[in-house]
Amino acid sequence: MRLLEASLSARTAAFAAAIALASCLRASEPGPGNASFPEGLADEPDPVARVVYRGHMPYIELNGKILPPLVNIGRVGDPYNERAIVKCAEAGFKIVALNLIVDSFFKGEGIPCDFSSVDNAVGRVLQLVPDAYVLLSLRFTMHEWAKANPDEQIGYATGPADPAATDEYRQRVVRPSAASARFRALALGVIDEFARHVGAQPWRKRLIGIRPSYGVYSEWHCYGFHDAPDNGLRMQERFRTYMKAKRGIDNAQVPTLAMRRHDCADVAKMDMNGDLFDPAEDQLVIDYYDCLANTMADLLLDMAERAKKGFPGRLVGAYYGYLMSSGEPEGMNVLLDKVLSSPDIDFLSNPPFYQPETRRAGGSYAPRTFPSAFRRYGKLSLLEDDSRFHHIRDWLKSKNDGLNLATASARETEMNMRRNWLNQFFDGDGIQLYDPITQSGKRPHAFDDPAVFKAVAEADSAMRKAGLPDAESGNSVAFVMSPRERLRQDGGAGSYFTAYLYQTTLLYAYRSGAAFDLLTLEDYLAAPRRYTTVVFMNTFYLKDAERAILTSRMRKPGMTAVWIGPAGGVTDSGFDDSAMSALTGISAEGMARRPRVVCRDSAAQSVCGGKAFSRTLPSGARSIIVPEPPRSPEAYAEILKESGAWLYTTTGSYFRRHGDVFMFHTGTVGKHTIQLPEKGVRVRELFSGTEYDGSGLALESDGPYTWLFKIER
Repeated sequence: MRLLEASLSARTAAFAAAIALASCLRASEPGPGNASFPEGLADEPDPVARVVYRGHMPYIELNGKILPPLVNIGRVGDPYNERAIVKCAEAGFKIVALNLIVDSFFKGEGIPCDFSSVDNAVGRVLQLVPDAYVLLSLRFTMHEWAKANPDEQIGYATGPADPAATDEYRQRVVRPSAASARFRALALGVIDEFARHVGAQPWRKRLIGIRPSYGVYSEWHCYGFHDAPDNGLRMQERFRTYMKAKRGIDNAQVPTLAMRRHDCADVAKMDMNGDLFDPAEDQLVIDYYDCLANTMADLLLDMAERAKKGFPGRLVGAYYGYLMSSGEPEGMNVLLDKVLSSPDIDFLSNPPFYQPETRRAGGSYAPRTFPSAFRRYGKLSLLEDDSRFHHIRDWLKSKNDGLNLATASARETEMNMRRNWLNQFFDGDGIQLYDPITQSGKRPHAFDDPAVFKAVAEADSAMRKAGLPDAESGNSVAFVMSPRERLRQDGGAGSYFTAYLYQTTLLYAYRSGAAFDLLTLEDYLAAPRRYTTVVFMNTFYLKDAERAILTSRMRKPGMTAVWIGPAGGVTDSGFDDSAMSALTGISAEGMARRPRVVCRDSAAQSVCGGKAFSRTLPSGARSIIVPEPPRSPEAYAEILKESGAWLYTTTGSYFRRHGDVFMFHTGTVGKHTIQLPEKGVRVRELFSGTEYDGSGLALESDGPYTWLFKIER
């Protein structure tokens, strides 16, 4: 968590700088009437955009033309950032996103908004890149309005909101509550007013999308989520209505901080802390988090619906879907199916993991969401690449900010950017560039370096040679995650089990040497495909129908289920060892807030050096219980090998495969071997054109390197 907090401090600084920039746009840009627009703009049709899939890959269809889903979050008003807009556009990022702070043009209820700064900003983008399209984010912080309307504010369990607070992540900032009907009506009114304004502007022809934004860093986390929001008046009312409808309970109260958190600050006792909520004792807390998550999602969907009506033909999306992240449930936005199933949502964005071991060479640069759910609904996932590269290291060092995340050399930058770009192929998503540290005019833009653009050109060329990926990966291993579990675990600062489960699982698994698909539980239930090894990361609570499907499916001959933690041991009536045993097929016990699962099955055996226990079930299927989340790539490799999964390479480097295409990325100097399960095939490396005979590939690196291979049958 300390690493996460350190990197998020950059986002806090970015937000403060964005507000400052928004307030001075009119002073730093051409005034109204002075902006020149691209020739022929008036003759262009209004945009009609939608998300389409070609095999595994999403694209944007715009007036019948296919565009790659490449977005650059740009800033105007200083030469550093404006130069980056031009260079990123030359590299293929023709969609320029502008983050607009509603506070900068909202003048008060009943007073018309002043959108001239927006006109100027968009005009400047089109001056810089005449063939660009713009994506506009409307960020509803509404600090002054909330300050003037205390009954509509978010409340915090740890104390009153601080009118002087600005750090949305660590402080009790004054913000409107998502449960406030007045705020909802106000926000929808601003969207309506903005739509009418844009409809009269010539630049509307280049508006491709709208992104309503709310919450910490505009990413739909409840503001100040460390301080146990929201116990404000409006949320109290909402929760009482919710509980009356769901439980028939009158006058339910929002749970206190003590009820929500079961951890302690004593590091020496950290592994004794609670993680899982017990339905027998914590049902009020479980209900509250469900209510809060739905309140946030409902506000998002209300805004999206209004944006769809006001901006017909445009894409509408948001930042949403932090599934793999340690932290409190107040900060999770896990109702992915609810949001993606809406006809008013086309895309969602979120960043990768923040830790240095993911950002530096050899790291597992992976999204925090699950793109498989997006494919199921035909929607677009955008990975927000907010890398820090070598050319800003001196500036970062001078500010003591983020240096451990920055690459150390042009070579590392190039190979990391190759990796980041190629993930589109394997994840089936798009890329959104974002310079996370906004210091306009003070340092170069984080992506404005020759090594970055060289890597983009190289990787794009190699990816084109790979061709369109098939809809199915062909991988026999799946990692399955249940999003709602993020609302059933307290996730506080001392939540040892939660931290290892959500903050490191994918980072280690991608460096285990195995190839696998990521699925939500809903994905796996909807389409099991041909997986033979399924790693269930957090299937602790299951509905009866889900439990029945998994019990049946994982008993089939040839199947191996790997259950991490107390799978199936949480029921509506409380913790239940027998329910865990029934799901896994192995007699086990140890259900508790801080589970300590042990085997009580004489037919099972200890495997992986005592880190797991396994049993071959009467049907011929195998079941493996891993009591604790593995703590290293080597531990995952050992467990996956035990499950029968194919290990392509030794641990420590990043490996991906989809169909006949695979990527190997390393930060390690030395010799590397990749062993394919196919025999007698020819393999071509797509950057160099080098051919390899046979299934064993011998590679050597003298530093960071990224390869892309294709099996030629």
